[in-house]
Amino acid sequence: MNAMVADILPPEKRQTGYALQYLGINLGVALGPLVAGVLFNKLLPLLFIGDAITSFIALYLVAANIEETDPSQTKKNVHLETEREVKKNVFLALLERPQLLIFFLVYILYGIIYTQHRFSLPLTMNEIFGHDGTQKFSLLMSTNAFTVIGLTVVIIAFTSKFHPLANIVLAGISYAIGFGMVGYVNNILLLMVSTVIWTIGEILVTTNFGVYVANNSPSNYRATFNAFGSISWAVGSAAGTYLAGLYIKYYGLKSLWNGIIILSIIASLMMGILRKYGRGRRLNK
Repeated sequence: MNAMVADILPPEKRQTGYALQYLGINLGVALGPLVAGVLFNKLLPLLFIGDAITSFIALYLVAANIEETDPSQTKKNVHLETEREVKKNVFLALLERPQLLIFFLVYILYGIIYTQHRFSLPLTMNEIFGHDGTQKFSLLMSTNAFTVIGLTVVIIAFTSKFHPLANIVLAGISYAIGFGMVGYVNNILLLMVSTVIWTIGEILVTTNFGVYVANNSPSNYRATFNAFGSISWAVGSAAGTYLAGLYIKYYGLKSLWNGIIILSIIASLMMGILRKYGRGRRLNK
């Protein structure tokens, strides 16, 4: 899907395209459980039949409205020099783009940081609120969902003219502030504020990752390079839960969030250095 968005849209419209894709997915995620909740107890078979029907509807909409986008078949002109098709092995093509390889490595840090919202955050909520921790955590996840739906368009309006890496730097700062607050507050309203802040970081990362990768990928390897990014994120998520578990075992939950602040600042600085390195080489326009 990310490769198709990049195939269809020119560089200056890709951030908006990824934002709409991200917003659409989150609207579906928000509405899906509501529908499932209504059907689950009384019309369970209809829930799965409906799932199949909506899948076929989505398939039809794509087949009827989107033509083949693969540049190797459409022979469309590329927008940037860095998007020009290459005949080399995919790994050689990646090695020739060190800025992209470094980006994927730093992206692992972002995965480590973000995965704490589903691992360390619920543990912290139980520590703060006891038996009410689960209910309070669900409130924070609802805050996350409503922030995505309500602020994505606004954030894109303010950041669309910025370089993708600059926006990801801002995301790291949002993570540092939002997740950092978790270690210092025990009031549910302040925790909801912290959720809004780190969710802004989530929005910035999600809507700018694909833009940077597309602008620096050969047109025939867009999907593959996006897959490398997905692997980076998965490595970060896996490492984040394991390392956080070890840290909590020896040092406790509260101090973990100080470590997340430091890691977020480091990740932001590294993305900033990468942005500076690419300036003047017309790698990321």
